[in-house]
Amino acid sequence: MIVTILSRKHLLYIQTYSGYAFELFDNKPSKIAMSKFLDELKTRTFSYLRKIYAVIDLDLSIERQLDMINSLRQRKIISSEEFEELKQKINLNKII
Repeated sequence: MIVTILSRKHLLYIQTYSGYAFELFDNKPSKIAMSKFLDELKTRTFSYLRKIYAVIDLDLSIERQLDMINSLRQRKIISSEEFEELKQKINLNKII
């Protein structure tokens, strides 16, 4: 998950899952450019997570799949409606 923390020196830290952090200045090249960059980063990150985890995988247990889509919903990567649709598909595959 991407976590941002602002400091007194106008630095922006983006921490990665692996524990590394990117250090950026919030006004260089400009605040608008930084905002666009962060929006694009969020869009691409959410898209990647949806592609990997918002799918039905018959090799995984039902519980694991439900945990994964619930995590996406809690992080607001998928909507509650999408969660319910995926949950229904997962439960249908359990019957089959």
